[in-house]
Amino acid sequence: GTGPCLVLVVAHATDARHANGLHRRASTAAQGTPGTGEPGGYASWKLAHGLTSDNIDTDTDGLPALVEYATGSDPAAPGTANLPTLVPSPTGPELRLCINASLSEVTLQLESSSSLGDWSSDTLPVLSRQRVGPLEKITFALPPTAAGRYWRLRVSTTP
Repeated sequence: GTGPCLVLVVAHATDARHANGLHRRASTAAQGTPGTGEPGGYASWKLAHGLTSDNIDTDTDGLPALVEYATGSDPAAPGTANLPTLVPSPTGPELRLCINASLSEVTLQLESSSSLGDWSSDTLPVLSRQRVGPLEKITFALPPTAAGRYWRLRVSTTP
């Protein structure tokens, strides 16, 4: 075809990561190569923004550079609008998040805990994915057992 294709966020991801929808995205260019990565990524973004550390917070909004990149936020402008949110809906609670649509070199994992002490990885059903400019907005269905649980998005660099 002539349109974008589905590429891996991490080009050398293991087979287990292929099953997680957070590890795939539409290519930024038409006629990409399915199942591969794309040039650029987190290292290029960090360099372009003059950032020297994954943990630096130049705009003092509480979000380190790595999270700013993953959520498509601007590291020079304070804001938390792109962080995950829990939203009630008639069919059950939903988890909504925005991610950088050209995300690469970074792994995202949804985790939950009943105590804030022991976190476990979760794979949730994706209700919708929508590309909005440089962001991809993803809505997940939370299970009925979600009440009384804490949720977080773990962001880490991929070696």
